[in-house]
Amino acid sequence: MTTDVRPEPAPAPAAPPRAGGRQRNMIMVWIGLSTVYRLLRDHRFHISVVTIVIAVVAISRAAQENNSRNMERLVAWTKKQDQRLEHKVKEALPR
Repeated sequence: MTTDVRPEPAPAPAAPPRAGGRQRNMIMVWIGLSTVYRLLRDHRFHISVVTIVIAVVAISRAAQENNSRNMERLVAWTKKQDQRLEHKVKEALPR
C-alpha cells in the first residue's frame, strides 16, 4: 500500500466583504452625481455643447430651406405638365 504524501491545499484567501446592495447603489449614485457635477463645471464641455447645438440648428434650417426649394420646383414642374396636357387635349378636340 502506498500513502499519499502530498501536502494539503492551502485554504483560499477570504474575499473582502462586499458592500450591501443598497450601500453599493448609493455609492454608484454619488459617483454618478459627482461626475455630472464635474462635467457641468467643465469649460471645454460647455464649448462642445454650444458647438453641437449650433451645428444641429444650422443643419436643420438648411434642410428646411432645401425642402421648401424642392417643393417649389415640384409645384412648377406640375404646373408645366398640366399646361402641356391641356394643350394636347385642346389640339385633339375637333373644331
